[in-house]
Amino acid sequence: MNRSIHLLAAAAIALASCIGAQAATITVNNVTDTVADDGVCTLREAIIAANTNTASGASSGECVNGTSGFDFIEFGLLLVPVTIQIDGNPLPDVTEPLVITGPGRAALSISGNGTAGILASSAELIISGLALEEAGGSGNAAIRMNTPADLTLSDCEIRDTTAQNGGGAIVFQGDAGGTTLTIDDCRFVNNQMTNAAGGTLSVSATSGPALVDITNSEFIDNAGGNGAAIFLFLPGIADPGEIIGLSVVDTTFSGNVSSGSGGAIHSASSNHAIRIRRSTFENNEAAGSGGAAFLSESDVQITNSTFHGNAAGDDAGALWMVNALPNTATIASSTITGNTANGNGGSGRGGGIAGQAQDILLRNTIIAENIAPDGTGPDCADQPVSDGYNLIGAVNDCTFGAITGDQTGNLASPLSPVLGPIADNGGPTRTRLPLASSPALDFGNPGGCLRADGVALVTDQRGETREADGDEIGGPRCDIGAAEVVPIPTFELSVSTTPGGSVQSNPAGIDCPGDCSEEYEDGTLVELTPSAEPGFTFNEFTGDCTGSGTCQITMDQARSVQASFADNRELLLVEVFGEGRVTSTPSGIDCPGTCSAPFVPGTVVSLSPQAETGFAFLAWGGDCSGDAGCQVTMDASRLVEAVFSNDAIVVNSNADTVADDGECTLREAINSARFNAPSGSSANECSAGSPSPAEDVITFTADVTGSILVTGRFQTVSEPLAIHGPGRDVLALDATNSPDGVFATSAPLSFHGLTVRNAVTTGNDNTFQVGAPAIFSECRFADNSSDGAGALFVLGDVTIDRCVFERNTASEAAGGGAIFGNNPNLSILISRSRFSQNEATSGSGGALRLSGSGTVVDIVDSTFDGNSADAGGGGVSVSGSDLLVTNSTFSGNESGSFGGGLVVNAGATLSIASSTIAGNSARAGGGLSSGIPAADASLRNTILAGNTDSDNGVEPDCSGNFTTGGHNIVGIPGSFCSGFVDTVDGDQVGDSGNPINPLLGPLADNGGPTPTRALLPGSPAIEAGNPAGCADALGVPLTQDQRGQPRPAPSGTPCDVGAFEDFADLIFLDGFE
Repeated sequence: MNRSIHLLAAAAIALASCIGAQAATITVNNVTDTVADDGVCTLREAIIAANTNTASGASSGECVNGTSGFDFIEFGLLLVPVTIQIDGNPLPDVTEPLVITGPGRAALSISGNGTAGILASSAELIISGLALEEAGGSGNAAIRMNTPADLTLSDCEIRDTTAQNGGGAIVFQGDAGGTTLTIDDCRFVNNQMTNAAGGTLSVSATSGPALVDITNSEFIDNAGGNGAAIFLFLPGIADPGEIIGLSVVDTTFSGNVSSGSGGAIHSASSNHAIRIRRSTFENNEAAGSGGAAFLSESDVQITNSTFHGNAAGDDAGALWMVNALPNTATIASSTITGNTANGNGGSGRGGGIAGQAQDILLRNTIIAENIAPDGTGPDCADQPVSDGYNLIGAVNDCTFGAITGDQTGNLASPLSPVLGPIADNGGPTRTRLPLASSPALDFGNPGGCLRADGVALVTDQRGETREADGDEIGGPRCDIGAAEVVPIPTFELSVSTTPGGSVQSNPAGIDCPGDCSEEYEDGTLVELTPSAEPGFTFNEFTGDCTGSGTCQITMDQARSVQASFADNRELLLVEVFGEGRVTSTPSGIDCPGTCSAPFVPGTVVSLSPQAETGFAFLAWGGDCSGDAGCQVTMDASRLVEAVFSNDAIVVNSNADTVADDGECTLREAINSARFNAPSGSSANECSAGSPSPAEDVITFTADVTGSILVTGRFQTVSEPLAIHGPGRDVLALDATNSPDGVFATSAPLSFHGLTVRNAVTTGNDNTFQVGAPAIFSECRFADNSSDGAGALFVLGDVTIDRCVFERNTASEAAGGGAIFGNNPNLSILISRSRFSQNEATSGSGGALRLSGSGTVVDIVDSTFDGNSADAGGGGVSVSGSDLLVTNSTFSGNESGSFGGGLVVNAGATLSIASSTIAGNSARAGGGLSSGIPAADASLRNTILAGNTDSDNGVEPDCSGNFTTGGHNIVGIPGSFCSGFVDTVDGDQVGDSGNPINPLLGPLADNGGPTPTRALLPGSPAIEAGNPAGCADALGVPLTQDQRGQPRPAPSGTPCDVGAFEDFADLIFLDGFE
């Protein structure tokens, strides 16, 4: 019988749905409260149409007629929220079953204006999606049910009513026997009943059972006589416990005030069942007994509920229960705390519970910290019976038979449950959670907690799992009371940092490097704060948190954050020539060994030389000069050279003479080195060189600066020689007056820190002819011209490092605007150097031409820009040799034939890696050409795009056959360029209709020793390199880009395609910003 009564409301709705096809839907389209044939349908007219089954008028827009049985009233109001004002009289009584559906309780309200009731019905009524407000007057509740008739409410609110007789919000008038009141998701706020019981709901019956079924609702700040929220009076029945009179689930009663008994609920329903589950009674008041509820002669079961802060003017601050057998009362897994029984004259009993019940069974329940002024029974009075595992603050004034698992205190030593404040702890109602030291934790029944009806409890009041053992105190047992402490999931936050800074967290736990991971509870907001070391700045967070400031991250899953710091320190690079050592103060330099070190900007670094046995310190070079102490201020990256010699020849004059005149000129020094004799007998003449194989060293005094006007080629270097100049921007060899060039060598040469300029030679003469292994470092060759090889004619192995070749010209067919070589089996290494605006006016190789079989040319970290050749290879032309190119840039070069940037042919082998070839032009193969006879040419991780050709645009970026090493960007390969297929091996390949734009910046100083073309935001080259790591032309893993920036960037993503790695604000390992 109980189950069938609970299903009445559902059955009514289902019935309405079933007959919907025959029922009428009447649409209210006007908010006035009129009855007239005026082309609108008001709510009053709609109810009349439903009752009488007639239309409200003949005009278009009037209410349609209802039908026999259920009808539906809906609202077609265009503007919401809106209020319908009832004009003086209640709406017509509903006489046939009716469903009224509004757009939502926040969108539509119906007001009685404080003087009228709103709805009345003698037939079944179903209402949803609206609010009723300001009903008032004698007997004028918001809803009056003329029993017997069922009422169903959902998504509703009834507020601010001021009725004078029974039920300020809802009243069942007359005998409610056999009726059902169903309420779901409704709010009852500030309803007043001044002369009778039931400030909100009043249900009375004499002839049979009735059901009030309430779920997921709120009763807030209502007032009245007995039961400010609910007054229930039902007749005695023969079979108690089977008929439910009141069911309350997931509902809140707060701030209700009764002038009688039962601050929220008053029930005088003999032998009916009252079921309260997962509900909260908070801060309700009664002038009589039962601050929260007064329950008389009923079978009561209360489970997973909270009673807190309620007050009674008499006994029982929370619950007053009067039972006579066979009725029983059971309270299970509930929390009753902070309630007060004031008692008339201070004699109140049972601050928590009291009554004249013969059998009140307590199980797994907290009753503590309640107040009763008489000082005898603060928590309970009369006859509660324990079913075990309760927590009673003070059992005084209770006939309490404690059994297994009970924890009790007394007035002298009350037991605190140690609970948190009542709060929203999840779930539909407020609760009090046990704190970490609570004796309620894990001390419920080890056999499992039970509901009031003896069925095993699965969840607590909030819906959290029982027996969760989230506190690890008493094992897997449920907690005592309404709320179960459940394990809060934790998630790991891991942080990584690049060198130069640390990251700390709030809450504490992360202090990385050092402690770089921490577990945080689900939902914890963690703030990460970066701290940069001196000389570094914080760059950005990446991963699960981004940005350049503090990072806030919510721990709802495992999180990983990377912090990168930019190295703003300036790099000091020391080079030692000869046998000696250089150390620094502050420490950092100890060279040989550690020859580069970063320093905080502005640091003054002192360098000290120590010569090895048999050697002497001669002079500083670079950013220090002379032979005294060296101090450098690190306001920029610095290069300092230290020269040690056991027999150095020191040039002390800018002249180019040979005479015994007390000076040592460069020409005399070279002669002294060659002939192993002093330049004269006068003081300050050049000292004698040393016989081969010893290497002679030529240095310069600090006052030799500017230029030396060379009057003819120097003597051929026929013994090992090192010429160590003070710096290419300090001293130049000006060959304007030297038609036969400057140098020729037949023995090893080291040429450092000088500029050679303005040489103009013809025929077999060259600016600088290298006939033996030579090393060129920190040098410049500018504005020189020869028939072939504008600057260097290479016949031996050559290493070129940090040099600049600019505006040199080769005027004959041999080509090689800067460098030419055709000997076989040479080794040519070019690193960190720039070739700019060199020209081969009649031949190939605007900057560089090499054609010897077996020769290996290795170009690293270098830039070729603005060079031009009449024939192939605006930048570089190689025939029959092996050409390796890594981390280099070719831009703005031009060829009148094939290969604006580079051309290889005649069986040459080409391997290009991590380079950028863009903005070049040629007749064919604007960027790169693998010519005829075919060359073996391969590219990996290289940009070949944005080049142009003049051959009808069919070969703008490349011509010839190529092998891909993967992860290249080729803008338009054209008709005669093969080997690249879009998406194969990671290549990105466009065509003439859809060329790929690599989004490059102009050639500029982007840091490092040579200019580069930066990747702009959105470039397809960013992080498109080989995920396994980028490699050089020989397949060796790369750790830096052309500028010296880490490759890949510290974020750990794949490297970028091309010569430039997109990671801002670093100081690079070679010391250049």
